[in-house]
Amino acid sequence: MVKRLGVDYETVSARNPRIVYASIAAFGQSGPNRDIPAHDLAVEALSGVVSVNLGDDGEPAMPGIPAADMGLVADDLRRHRDGALPQGADRPGRLPRHVHAGRADGLAANVLGPVFVEKRPPVPKHERPWGGAALYRIYRTRDQRHVVLGAQEIKFVRNLLAEFGRPDLVALAERGPGPHQQPLVDFLQSRFETRTQAEWVDWFRGRDIGFAPVRNLREAFDDPQLRERGMLIVDDAGIEHVGVPIKFQDEPAVPRLSVPGLGEHNAALADLAKGTR
Repeated sequence: MVKRLGVDYETVSARNPRIVYASIAAFGQSGPNRDIPAHDLAVEALSGVVSVNLGDDGEPAMPGIPAADMGLVADDLRRHRDGALPQGADRPGRLPRHVHAGRADGLAANVLGPVFVEKRPPVPKHERPWGGAALYRIYRTRDQRHVVLGAQEIKFVRNLLAEFGRPDLVALAERGPGPHQQPLVDFLQSRFETRTQAEWVDWFRGRDIGFAPVRNLREAFDDPQLRERGMLIVDDAGIEHVGVPIKFQDEPAVPRLSVPGLGEHNAALADLAKGTR
């Protein structure tokens, strides 16, 4: 989309090489899933998060926090702006800075539409992030596995219900999330129970509808998408490690996977303690 509009990184940076350009996408800028439409729930389903978010009945539940929608990209804007270090800087090429964040602050910045706009606490079962929208929910399949519909834009609603031969139910979704959508939820659950998870994955392939299977964590890391994105690293001993999720285009991360031997760094640490290094 951004390339078609002429605002992709290559085009923009050619006009201003000092630009700070951030790209956020459901599955990143590469890999077989890069063009698949998805909101938070679908991303959490494919990454294995939903599979470990279980209720007392052992069934996956709607995640309470839209974790995949939260992201932070930081850069040194002062350096890009004027290329100068502030007075007193003692490390060439680096700016002294203190970046701090409270965990509670991050959790407070959650789903706050009802809280701020309507001045009320949310009713989880009626709100979109927690199951109040039929096109943003977890559904059980015939083989007792699960899939999610993870995009509630009305075009996806129309696409799906047209395929299922029930365009009459679109009006329920057009009214927004809430208990009035229960007939649509019931209809979709009855449809998803007619096929296995794998059969639904095949059925949705190529259709413009936000959808994802609920994968367990092993399946997530076996997926070609995460592997192509460098999120699964295998060292020389065959041990698996998680990769680096933040990608800098011109400065790729180089994880150090070697394990120090016993006492390997004693001398260096002793020098640091004496202030000789």
